[in-house]
Amino acid sequence: MRVLGIGDNVADHYLNTNVIYPGGNAFNFAAFARLLGAEADYLGVFGDDFAGQHVYTVAQEIGLGLTHCRILHGENGRPKVNIVEGDRIFVGSNRGGVSRERPPVLDESDLKYLSSFDLLHSSINSFMETELSKMAGRGIPISYDFSNHGTDMYCRAHCRYITYSIFSCGHIEDEDDIRSLIRRVHSYGCPYVIATRGSRGALFSDNGRIYHHEPKMVTPKDTMGAGDAFLTAFLLSWIAWLKESGQDAYSPASTIRNEAIERALTVGAEFAAKTCMTDGAFGHGVAYPD
Repeated sequence: MRVLGIGDNVADHYLNTNVIYPGGNAFNFAAFARLLGAEADYLGVFGDDFAGQHVYTVAQEIGLGLTHCRILHGENGRPKVNIVEGDRIFVGSNRGGVSRERPPVLDESDLKYLSSFDLLHSSINSFMETELSKMAGRGIPISYDFSNHGTDMYCRAHCRYITYSIFSCGHIEDEDDIRSLIRRVHSYGCPYVIATRGSRGALFSDNGRIYHHEPKMVTPKDTMGAGDAFLTAFLLSWIAWLKESGQDAYSPASTIRNEAIERALTVGAEFAAKTCMTDGAFGHGVAYPD
């Protein structure tokens, strides 16, 4: 498996300890994939400040390919975080820093590079909507995290380019509302939908065939990155099976396909639980200079 996280990276600033940890949805995906044994690269923008330098250094340490990254003058994304009974609470940010101000615009060299991967992963926090059609034009599956703030108009505009649409639905109490969202996303052209719901588990829709999986319950030390960990481990397991079996998004339901989905959901839940026992998304904290 060869995968690429493309888009946002941040340095999560924990106010209670004044420590920063590398993070961001697209960056976490690449980092978690690498930690799970996949060949993983990251393409994004780093600020040249202390926070950006730290995230870049950690990326090098864990073995991410960074050949198409940009380093720009300015602040790296740096959300401010408090931990309350193990749950991370965001209390402010610089709104993504240079990653929001000047997100990557993909040139021909970048697009040729994208063609070497099995999966491209990005997010609504990457500010790369204008690049989605270019990415989709390479014929590589795209996973995309809408977090909890993708409007229906936004989904209608972009889901046609996406293979795996991912939504954080912990705030939606009624499961019928989540299933309605899933149906709409399918109608916009996306074959797979993942809806995470925190302690209530996750839903995965395979072209309308919906699977529910309970989380592995732990007393968390820090929930930062747990959703990213789940989606990364799930996608790696599921896509590896698709490649091995020769099936695709439109293959019919079968016992063996059901088993592969359930196995991937279990792998995702177990890795998410493990992530909850680590400070930051995956550690590598450093004191932030005053």
